[in-house]
Amino acid sequence: MKKLSGLLLLSLIIFAGCGTDTTTEDISGEITVVTSYTDAEDKFADVEAGFIEKYPEVTDIKWESTAGDYDEYITTRMTSGDYGDVLLVPFSLTRSLDQLPEFMESLGNEEELSKDWTFTDQAAYEGQTYAMPISLNSLGMMYNTEVFENAGASVPTSSEELYDACAAIEDNGQTCMYSNLNNLPMLWSGGVTSYGGEGYVDDMLAAGTAFEEGQPYRQILDLIYTMITSGYTEADPMTGDIMTSMQQLASGEVGFIIMGSQSLADAQAMAGSEETIKMAPFPVSFDGEQHMPLGPDELIGVSNKSDNIATSKAFVEYLVSSESGFAYSNGGFAPEVDGNKDAPENLAYQIEDYDTYRTIATADSETVAEFNQIGNDANMPSISTPITELIEVATNDGDYDQFIADLETRWEDAVAKNA
Repeated sequence: MKKLSGLLLLSLIIFAGCGTDTTTEDISGEITVVTSYTDAEDKFADVEAGFIEKYPEVTDIKWESTAGDYDEYITTRMTSGDYGDVLLVPFSLTRSLDQLPEFMESLGNEEELSKDWTFTDQAAYEGQTYAMPISLNSLGMMYNTEVFENAGASVPTSSEELYDACAAIEDNGQTCMYSNLNNLPMLWSGGVTSYGGEGYVDDMLAAGTAFEEGQPYRQILDLIYTMITSGYTEADPMTGDIMTSMQQLASGEVGFIIMGSQSLADAQAMAGSEETIKMAPFPVSFDGEQHMPLGPDELIGVSNKSDNIATSKAFVEYLVSSESGFAYSNGGFAPEVDGNKDAPENLAYQIEDYDTYRTIATADSETVAEFNQIGNDANMPSISTPITELIEVATNDGDYDQFIADLETRWEDAVAKNA
């Protein structure tokens, strides 16, 4: 199967040299990196060592972090003008792209960068990219291979196959799916492209509906409703616990959970085997094929108040590249267009066995804004809202058809409002 498509053209320094006369001699001195990781020094130790080995004129990398709400912490620091040289970009800033130039240094022209890197559009404004994903994590079914094998079940590629597999697993004495719907309904937002393709935003706007049969939102709700009402999930999806789900998955009490691959290493460690816990796409095919959804973890960029822009840009480029190995240690892949050729065996199958899809739809900014406005006006800014509402319906013998009809009315009213 094809990997991330395209040709990776590795220049000497893509970010640091963009539009400047930067050379490796300019990459020197020290920088401060601000992250949300309380164990940053340990987590990035290999990255730091590799970067300094590559650029021996760099004398030190200082790490700063917070144990509290990172977005609140870094946003407050940004108003002071002192927020390090390199930083994880707060979500609030990625929702206000026009403010990016006020705080962040451009990493280069978005169109040019997109030849070598993916997701260059996630923190872009007026043709410039201001941040990159520190890694791309896969999202889908994190499953226990032994549970499926012992039940004589294959990893499903459709809802029907999933229900058959769940019946076999339940007959074998295990819970098929631990849903985590009370804690992690937002994970299904990253699965919408698996059900509707990367162009689902344009397609849903053209259709004027979100909940008629066949629409990606409807497919996801149908699946979750059937799983709950068939008894294929934990006893009470309203009181699920993420750590419990991980432990039960590792011990073989549960067949699968919906999770991002950043949790894969932890689950494998709990199970004591990399072979026991694996990742598979959502149980659906689009255009006749299953796709492994890949999406950005946190975004990282360079402060435009930095006194060492060249070194900061070089560090960001090194960190997000497969050369640093950080993405692999984070259970994911580097955001290179055609990189990851040296991905470790316990991860590589995900992009070798499946075509890949973005977890975020491809649409221009105006189309996305229109889609988001409709969602907000319908009181469902993402699929996670109706999923949360669905739990009560599914666990209390509610009228599912009426529930769907009400959702569709809300959506159609919002479409009309924004016509």
